Amino acid sequence: MSHGITYIQINDSVGNTIGAVADAGGQFIVLPIGHEESVATPQEAATTSNVAAPAGASSVVYNDGSSTVTATPMTDGTTTLIVSMDSICTDPAACGSHSP
Repeated sequence: MSHGITYIQINDSVGNTIGAVADAGGQFIVLPIGHEESVATPQEAATTSNVAAPAGASSVVYNDGSSTVTATPMTDGTTTLIVSMDSICTDPAACGSHSP
């Protein structure tokens, strides 16, 4: 975490970056790094191919107690990442450095 912003980077099994987001108290921004993958946040829907469909089950690839990222393999060979909020801390004293 840097200045109240949490950076979440998702890599594949060999270490290549699939996608990344920045989280500032529940406001997510998709970062321009990684493969040409699809990333959805609570603020922005994923851009998807008109021909791609899920090719398998979604898997949780990141969870820090406040944010979860799931990855879904697609039929066109890409992976769709979906970022969701588990909870937003409304009491900064109880949540340490997390704040709404």
